Amino acid sequence: MPQRPRQRPADRATVSEQTRAIRQWAFDQGYEISERCLIPVSIEETYTAAH
Repeated sequence: MPQRPRQRPADRATVSEQTRAIRQWAFDQGYEISERCLIPVSIEETYTAAH
């Protein structure tokens, strides 16, 4: 079975920071999203368009 490539810790940290930034932005904009679930694609797209 092929092994998945390992993700570098810095990559995970960057993703985590980006996720926190999107969640904070969404909260500030009045969106209601869970702190633990996946962020809806529509909110990620709106965040990206705003930045």
